[in-house]
Amino acid sequence: MIEANPTMVRDLLNLSYVKRWVVAPLHREQSVAEHSFRVMVILRGLWTILQHMGYPFDQHRALVEAMDHDLDEVYSGDMPGPVKDAGGKQWPDPSNLMRWEIAVKVADSLETWYWWHIHGDRTWTYPKKPASGRDCRDIKKILHYTREWPEMWDAVCALVAATMCVDQLTLQSTFDRKGPPYQL
Repeated sequence: MIEANPTMVRDLLNLSYVKRWVVAPLHREQSVAEHSFRVMVILRGLWTILQHMGYPFDQHRALVEAMDHDLDEVYSGDMPGPVKDAGGKQWPDPSNLMRWEIAVKVADSLETWYWWHIHGDRTWTYPKKPASGRDCRDIKKILHYTREWPEMWDAVCALVAATMCVDQLTLQSTFDRKGPPYQL
C-alpha cells in the first residue's frame, strides 16, 4: 500500500487560504489553490489541442506539477512574478526542458495573464503600469517557452480564441501570428 505524504497533502489543502496578487489590485480575489486548479484546466485544454495536432506531452506529469508548482507559497505567501525574476534570474532555456515542463510553464503564465486581463484593475500604475499585448511579462514568458515548440504557441492561440472572453483587439495585438514575435 502506498502511503500519502501527510505534510504535502496538508500544504496542498492549505493553498486555498493563501491569497494571490498581494501587491496588485483586483476586482476579484484569487487563492493560490484556485490558480493551481485553473493552470490544470488550461493544461488539459492545451493537451487536447496538441494531441489532436500530433504533439502530445505527458499529461499526468504536467497535471501533478501544476498542482504542486506554487506549493512553497503556503509558507512564503504569494510571490509575485517580478519578485521571482528579481536579481537577474533567467527563465530556463526551453531546449533543456521536457515538453510537459514547458506546458506547465506556459499554462501558468497564461492563467496569470488571463486572470489579470479579466479581474485586474488596469488603472493601477504603481510601481509602473502593467504592460499589455506582447509586452506583457506573462506573454513574453509564453513566447520564450514556445520558441522551439511553435505548435504550443498555436495551441495557446487556439485555446484563447475558443475559450477565453478576449476582445478582438486583444486577440490581434497579443496572439496574432502575423505580429512580430518577442525576441529575448
